[in-house]
Amino acid sequence: MNRAVRFHETGGPEVLRLEEVPVPAPGPGEVLIRTRALGPNRAESMFRLGQYGIDPVFPSGIGYEAAGVIEALGEGVSRLSVGEAVSVVPSFAMTDYRS
Repeated sequence: MNRAVRFHETGGPEVLRLEEVPVPAPGPGEVLIRTRALGPNRAESMFRLGQYGIDPVFPSGIGYEAAGVIEALGEGVSRLSVGEAVSVVPSFAMTDYRS
């Protein structure tokens, strides 16, 4: 199991919960990162408040920008390796991957 910061309704910081969630396997072209640090940003605050322009799908999570270490590689990933330190600023919608 993995811990994730999630919310089940829009609102202020009081709606955030630390919850146990299953660890997903990386899909083709993806990597699984053991997160060491999160950088909640303004967009995530607006998303949590329901003011971002994209409505959250519940439960939803924060942690869009992160740094950590690659733990597993999905099919077709060849330029990265397990154990490599990485940081991410994703280019997908906050509703594409939910914890």
